[in-house]
Amino acid sequence: MIHIFNLRSLILILLLSMSATYSLYAQEEVFDLDSTSLGSGAYLMMDSIVITARRKGFDVETFIKHVLEDESFYFAFKNLRRNAYSFDMHTVFYDKKDKPKAEYFATQLQSIKDTCRTMKTEYEFIEGDYFKKNKEYNYYTSRLFNRAFLTKGQKCFSKVDTVMDFSTKNNSQFENQIAQLKKVIFSPGKATGLPVLGDKMAIFKEKMRAYYDYSLVVEDYKHFGDCYVFKVDVKEKFKKKKKGKTVVKYMYTYFDRENLQIVGREYRVKHGLPLYSFDMKLDIVLTKIGDDYIPKSIIMDGYWDLLFKKPEIFDAEFYFYSFVR
Repeated sequence: MIHIFNLRSLILILLLSMSATYSLYAQEEVFDLDSTSLGSGAYLMMDSIVITARRKGFDVETFIKHVLEDESFYFAFKNLRRNAYSFDMHTVFYDKKDKPKAEYFATQLQSIKDTCRTMKTEYEFIEGDYFKKNKEYNYYTSRLFNRAFLTKGQKCFSKVDTVMDFSTKNNSQFENQIAQLKKVIFSPGKATGLPVLGDKMAIFKEKMRAYYDYSLVVEDYKHFGDCYVFKVDVKEKFKKKKKGKTVVKYMYTYFDRENLQIVGREYRVKHGLPLYSFDMKLDIVLTKIGDDYIPKSIIMDGYWDLLFKKPEIFDAEFYFYSFVR
């Protein structure tokens, strides 16, 4: 079971953590490997297709910088605010014996008028103790999902993209936690203000590189065909040793080969202490509508437990479809 010191902050990691309990079954081609030193005994492994691309101007250092500074993934999520679409959300909570104790399924429809959006529930199924008697959420995770994906009333938006900003000044504690979560999802590899995590999320920093293997390969990914895949995995010798030294257990980022747009991300965060532990997985897949990229599916699962708080173990799936421009 997970033991978290601050449930609210950790749950955010869940949405994280957003990058899914989705396993890689795609057949990976076998290539001759080359490597580029990253310092501290770490190397970036590259397959022959990537090496060929490098000879044509594909620079590895520039690519890593692109991973750290990319904003396209963030703006793909912003596109959810600007388009009409339907989406299904399904969440199941489990007890300590992995038996379902609460379930929620709903189909939501978002409509756009001018520069404002509204959302209505087309279908809803509720079972177990998903809600309290007063209709408030019985699970903090559900409250986060509500804040992240549901629109209450009419909300207006700007059609102009601005720089990625996670400022938390003068925000409530809940909104500050949301902002920290966004950093985890959209700026992976950088330190966060979340308790326990901190610099351990900065997987490209010099002190963290000794714990990871980095690789750059080409794989067939979903409906995008061959994509560049930047993989970060905890080294085999540290998977059971050095407990607490790493939080990110793996992170795979998929790039469109034509424009280096991020089209998917998977990752797992795990940490354990006697009174504070969690294990979260996340898988996000985008799709392309016209010239814009937009989320197609988000799949996650995980658990956490903390002193004086009830543990929350769950699976969650979100599917977006029927987009109208």
